Amino acid sequence: MKKVSLLAASVAFALVGCGGGSDSNNDNGNGGGTNPPAPGGVVITGFDGYFKNAAVFVDQDNDGVWDMASEQLLGMTNEKGQVTLTEKPSGIIALQTLTPGGKIQSAFINKYPQHAGTYTVDMDHAGQAMAHEVVFRAPNSSDVISPITDLVTLEMKNGKTAEEAEAAVNLALGGTEEDPIDLYSDFVTGTDANPELHKTAQILTESKAANPESYDKKATEFAKEADTLVDNMTDEAIKDVNNKPVIEDTTPDADNLAPEVITNSKLIVDATVKEAAVKALPTLKEDDNFSGVEIVIADLFVDADQEAGVTPSLKSNLEGTGITASINGGKLVLTPANPVKKPGNYTLTLTASDYDSKGDKLETTASTEFNITIEALNKAPVVVEAEKAKLQAEISKWDLRAGEPFNRSINVSALFEDKDGSVVTYWGTEITVDGLSIPDVDQPEQTIEGTPTKAYAAGETFHIVVADDQGATAHTSFTLPEVKEAYVPEDKHPLEGKTWYYLENGSSDGDGNHLNDYDRVWCESIKFENGQILGTDRTLANRTTCTEPTANWGTYQIIDGKIVTNEDMSYALDTTLDASKIAANAQFIMFNEEGMDYLYTYFSNKTDAEARINVQSNAIADERAFPMYLPDANEDLVWHLGMASMALTEENPGEFNAYINFDLEGQNFSCENLNSFYQSFMFTGDDLGMYGHQTGGSCQTQVENDIQFATVSFNLSSVSNLEKGKVYSIIGSTADGKGKYMENVRFSVEWTGKGDNE
Repeated sequence: MKKVSLLAASVAFALVGCGGGSDSNNDNGNGGGTNPPAPGGVVITGFDGYFKNAAVFVDQDNDGVWDMASEQLLGMTNEKGQVTLTEKPSGIIALQTLTPGGKIQSAFINKYPQHAGTYTVDMDHAGQAMAHEVVFRAPNSSDVISPITDLVTLEMKNGKTAEEAEAAVNLALGGTEEDPIDLYSDFVTGTDANPELHKTAQILTESKAANPESYDKKATEFAKEADTLVDNMTDEAIKDVNNKPVIEDTTPDADNLAPEVITNSKLIVDATVKEAAVKALPTLKEDDNFSGVEIVIADLFVDADQEAGVTPSLKSNLEGTGITASINGGKLVLTPANPVKKPGNYTLTLTASDYDSKGDKLETTASTEFNITIEALNKAPVVVEAEKAKLQAEISKWDLRAGEPFNRSINVSALFEDKDGSVVTYWGTEITVDGLSIPDVDQPEQTIEGTPTKAYAAGETFHIVVADDQGATAHTSFTLPEVKEAYVPEDKHPLEGKTWYYLENGSSDGDGNHLNDYDRVWCESIKFENGQILGTDRTLANRTTCTEPTANWGTYQIIDGKIVTNEDMSYALDTTLDASKIAANAQFIMFNEEGMDYLYTYFSNKTDAEARINVQSNAIADERAFPMYLPDANEDLVWHLGMASMALTEENPGEFNAYINFDLEGQNFSCENLNSFYQSFMFTGDDLGMYGHQTGGSCQTQVENDIQFATVSFNLSSVSNLEKGKVYSIIGSTADGKGKYMENVRFSVEWTGKGDNE
């Protein structure tokens, strides 16, 4: 495979190290893009061939799946595979391809109706829709997204550092430390064009789509196999964009790739035949008599593996027009209609299946669309482009900022013209910035108002819709400028201005009656704002729910980066470990009271806190297990992300059992390790029938698959019955002086009448 020279690679890495990348302070991976930051923005380019109309987004959780509800659309790529961003957001940058009628495309259109009919085109095959809906990713510092950068992020996802991932991918693609592959180059065209790497990327795209169960975990093995295939190709085969072998994993559940190479000449749409067919499409008008037409499409689809020719299927939405569409003898047939009805825009989608060189049908298809317009007798209003440009220039100057109220109006009375009538109705709709809305008022003066809830890159939209005196409608969209980040005062502490939720154990239930108090787990909330502390006014409801902070807990000030209260207690961020591994946007807090430090987890989302106090006894294992940092078995003050899992069961009628496990994947963790930080464990509840409503726990070191883990079991021998619906707490108290290293264990389990200990 063609590789960049050592000198060129050294220069590229030096530029990245010196801030030459688009985000030199980001530690999510290395690699530079081929495009320098454009004036006023950053250009991201996606390709195996250039991807047109692909959705670019931030994969916040790096799972390779676009969650449209929470992961923001950054923009759509153009015919050069490019999208321009005002600035690059943090996180993994990803690209989602769309296919006509695909599952992702359908969800995308529901979320972004202004993109109805949009599908991705691989410009290696410019006349047809892409066959697969796949996600490719890249480290944040890269300005390109390709199947090659996707390999790097997959290796990082599987536990490697950015440097280790790049080294592994470089080796898989035939590179060496002395002569590395440029993983972040634009290998399609230009000075970095590399036909071998281009062909490898094409094979990886097809193979990723064909192996959804195993590709992610065996990515470098697929890369090695693809590299071997390309190394054995002739120059002619490498340059043939229709030559796209597919690597199939015959044992997807196994640890190693068992490749079977499917030789395949890609099914394509012939651009010349399509152009001729488009020219033959009729011009139709409402109430006209249409005599029908036959359009030759015999060679529209071409597949070297199908010598007998390709016959596509047809999908049409012409219902109600009087016209039907069919395929007959290599022709697209539109039947006569007298008269033509139902004006509008219609689509004919032709889809054909790909076959490999052995004649076996593949899951891959190729699609192309023909658009037919039936013009209305009454022509709809049309946009006055000069007026639209004037209004867009005005809108582009708006100053939008997250958290700040906004109210601006535009006059759209001259935006449309209606040559055979008049515009009588106006309304605005489909604004894509959360917090902004357009009042439902029928008038030329349309108002955008509200308070944006978060920042957005330039490119969010809203629509203006009008109707004429015959009911015909027309619409156009406007692009909003950047919604800037909310102002944050320079001296604002990271904990200020937000409600935090955390778990606490204590006896008081807030009813003033101390006779029924005993130690159990509660959800508390706290908010620091403008020098005032608000906290939970605890009630029994807080055993299973997190309520908002309403009680006055005193005042505070910021001293040396800590929040210090009027009672000399303090709160400080503890960044020793990554709290986001416990829950999204969580923070570790070091709380100091009377000179003693205690570690707490502050949850940004109350559902994360509530999950830990709403464990159901009959829940599946994954719903009874939670991440927790545990100490290394051999090294002092070294921590690993482990797991705490619990169970409450009835082994035999009237014989109950409760326990909590602590384990580290692939590492020993014993009671000796646990007891070095915890002095006691208790299981508490209303109806245990014991003094203090509690029973103690004892630890036993267990072994499974030659790996030790610690189990704390609770003595429920005196309990003959647990009441269905009752909630029980599991509390582990740290030893003196250990609270600054380990947090108290706090969970609650509801007895549902049935237990699960799987």
